[in-house]
Amino acid sequence: ESARAGVVAMSRLAHDLLATGLLGRGDQEGAFAAVERLRARELEEQLRRIGSDSPEAFAALGSLAAVRQELAVNEAFVAYQLPLPQTLVPEAVTHSWAFVVTREAVRVATLPTAAGLSAKLAVYDGLLRRRDVIAPMNDPVYAWIHPVSSALPADVERVFVVPDGPLHRAPLAGKFGAFEGDSRAVSTVASASVWLALRQEDPAPSGAVLAVADPVLPRAVGEANSAVARLGGRVVDVSESSGAGLIKRNLGAWKVIHFATHAVADVAHPERGEIRLPGGGRLRAAEIVDLGLRGQVIVLSACSGTDGRIVQGEGVLGLARAFIAGGARAVVGSRWPMRDAESAAFVEQFVEGLGRGLAVDTA
Repeated sequence: ESARAGVVAMSRLAHDLLATGLLGRGDQEGAFAAVERLRARELEEQLRRIGSDSPEAFAALGSLAAVRQELAVNEAFVAYQLPLPQTLVPEAVTHSWAFVVTREAVRVATLPTAAGLSAKLAVYDGLLRRRDVIAPMNDPVYAWIHPVSSALPADVERVFVVPDGPLHRAPLAGKFGAFEGDSRAVSTVASASVWLALRQEDPAPSGAVLAVADPVLPRAVGEANSAVARLGGRVVDVSESSGAGLIKRNLGAWKVIHFATHAVADVAHPERGEIRLPGGGRLRAAEIVDLGLRGQVIVLSACSGTDGRIVQGEGVLGLARAFIAGGARAVVGSRWPMRDAESAAFVEQFVEGLGRGLAVDTA
């Protein structure tokens, strides 16, 4: 594992230096390709590690031109790049930046140095868990969002964000609108290649729900029944809710799969993360990859359901990544612990939006 980490760090350094050099010469397309090449390679390796049968599914390199062509006039794509602190090439200047891409133009937002950001976000994470109120100017995420938001045209309504490094621990999707006072729909994605692949699916899943609810949890069954009542579908019987039962079931008929259960995100060992099913069953990453998903939206109504281990260059490794690797189009959940009332309120609003035909990020 330590040898692998060293190889990853050296590869990351080489791509950081290449991308910085290309960007300094004004070659935005080349710099974007260098960053995307690194993400594609590391994503393919990570998919192999969790047992994906098609790790090359997202390996096709997403180019800047392809992203621009795919964007609608009211959309933007943001890709952060936070080069690692390094001493091997001290004369090389590496700085943090973000590509801010729209159909009409490509802008590069200059960002602060990433030194010390991990420690600041660790403190910030604790404040979020306690639900402390933090003024925007004292919020460590503000400095990373404001330059990007300022570069977005006023008519942009949807933003797709590729985090990098410590920013995987930041609530970027929620903070864009909170800081800037707008109502843009913001979602995060692993890379441009992944985003381009997922764009092939219908953005508004208005079909039926397959819900799995743990009757031991106070609000789980009511939450699942509410989702089914609004969108149609069914709540899985407790006797059917084992991991094996879900794998055998034809999931292709359902647009939304809703887990109102406990989830355990193992930060140290992402492959051990699991969804705990009614009746004592468990659903782990290797099983999730084999569920036979085809473009479904996964709702993890559980504490820290989308949390996981941050691996440099690979992002957050956890249950959400396993679902995407298994064929899901989107995973909706929280990286932070949620109280029952908070989870119920969020799901109610989300399902109501889907029922009105809204896209996942807008709902």
